[in-house]
Amino acid sequence: MRLGMNASEMIRFQPLTRAQLSVTTARIDPSLRGQRDSSLAWFWSMDVQADGKVANGMNEFYRVHWLKAKSRRDRWREERILLASEMEWTEWFFRHRASRWKALAIETSDPALPDGHISVESELNIRHSQGHICYALKLESMWSRLAQQAALQFNIVKADDPSDIF
Repeated sequence: MRLGMNASEMIRFQPLTRAQLSVTTARIDPSLRGQRDSSLAWFWSMDVQADGKVANGMNEFYRVHWLKAKSRRDRWREERILLASEMEWTEWFFRHRASRWKALAIETSDPALPDGHISVESELNIRHSQGHICYALKLESMWSRLAQQAALQFNIVKADDPSDIF
């Protein structure tokens, strides 16, 4: 125990780290770039002899940091809401691509003319279009699997989240 502190004082007055000794310019320029993720060191949250009531500058200092913390919390809440939407959009996009490739496969495999007859040119193209159909069905399968995997993984994330956002 340094400086003759007892156990209760050791709990209240924690060891200082080099990162906690940095100077903040929030009072000078609260919109300064690169400060949004900074947090106060533990000793700034102590009310030493009611300095918040005596020193008006400390009230402003606490207010600025409280507003920064609130802004950070609000930003993360908004990000979680957006993330939930992006999960849905991703799955929908995969399903859309799968349906588009399936439609292309069906479109390519139908050689009939509007009157129900098959033209000679269409008969020749049927052999050539089999590869196109296979390719389209392969991509339809790929996009469907991506949609299934996305839904599965997103449901796991949603189940692990304790909030009601997802």
